[in-house]
Amino acid sequence: MPRPRRSKPSHTPLSPIELELLDAFVAFRELAPWGWLANDHVFGIEDPTSGEVNWATVMGAGGGLFGLGLYLGERGHHLLRRVVTGEADYEDVAYGQDALLITLSDWIEADEASVERWRAVWPEFREDAAVPYLESHAFGRIPRAVDEREMAVLAHALRQVVRVAERVRDGEAELERAGDGPWLVRRWSEGEAVDRREASPAEPVGARAEISEADAEALRSELGSNGSTVELDLFPANSVIQDEDDGEPWMAACLLEVDAASGMVLAVELGRGSERERWALEHLVGAWRERGGIPGRVVVRERTAEWLADALVRLGVTVFGQRPAADAGAGAARAPVPAGALMACSPGVPYSQGPTRLVLQHRRRKSRAVSGTNGHRRPRSTGKNGHDRARTDTVCARRARFPS
Repeated sequence: MPRPRRSKPSHTPLSPIELELLDAFVAFRELAPWGWLANDHVFGIEDPTSGEVNWATVMGAGGGLFGLGLYLGERGHHLLRRVVTGEADYEDVAYGQDALLITLSDWIEADEASVERWRAVWPEFREDAAVPYLESHAFGRIPRAVDEREMAVLAHALRQVVRVAERVRDGEAELERAGDGPWLVRRWSEGEAVDRREASPAEPVGARAEISEADAEALRSELGSNGSTVELDLFPANSVIQDEDDGEPWMAACLLEVDAASGMVLAVELGRGSERERWALEHLVGAWRERGGIPGRVVVRERTAEWLADALVRLGVTVFGQRPAADAGAGAARAPVPAGALMACSPGVPYSQGPTRLVLQHRRRKSRAVSGTNGHRRPRSTGKNGHDRARTDTVCARRARFPS
């Protein structure tokens, strides 16, 4: 098995953690555990530095993309479960995922600087062998290159995946396939790896818009209720925004408020998707102050209700999952809006306007596989820069290399 070895570099030398990661990647690649592990074989790996358990899924059984997805912590575990069972929807992944990704790619796809740096420590490399692409994903931002801390997490995870995969292959261990557990978790005791069976960790409570009872009472007294009915939604804007001050691009969310009777747009605002609950309520209160009153009734879909409903109720708003029948008008051919069916429209996305609602039209891109090196099948994307936009079964990836 060819392994990286040190020799005099022709470019910036690889750091010790880069060498460690490259060595672990070669062992993982040569073992090719996707031959007997599917992406719904989920297991946990404790990070000995932080004590956090991250959750591994081996990609490649379907013959498209080969590598390792490492979902981070409790939130990563529950998202991965929903992804592999098909329960996850667009909004579960639209704002990004807490995950690290290492995939196998062709040498020809790597940047020249990385190839030269690898050649210095990997003189026996084969031109047809797969090389690593590394990606760091997090809620609220676009994928980026991994840093050294993340390299260390990935190197440790790759080594443990090799050990677990060998045990499964040899019949010494079994892995849960999706389901509810208990899960195999590889932990550390006195410096030794110990495999245990553990239940799923508690799912973190999602963020909610918050307002104190005192502040809510003050706003009710100040603004009063105008008795109107509005449709409200908070949804992914399919946009990435970069601030000039910090320079880190972030995923945007869109807040939309529509008059239920006329369909007139009353308020629209873009903001950070990772902080949507906070700024959405602030913007709504500001818009209601300008209009001279808090709506009496708000129609929301289920997801939006999760984020905003408690705060709206404190403000004296009646929250509906469907439009009250009285609002349809006498004799009007209007059916109530089903719970969870309230529209979401965003700039540049086509929508249809019916008598009672707007419906977001999602257009999915399809990818097809082409032959890669080593007989691997790799996805060819219709997206820009080789980005496979339909790949929501693992993590949506932008390519990143070792720092040069």
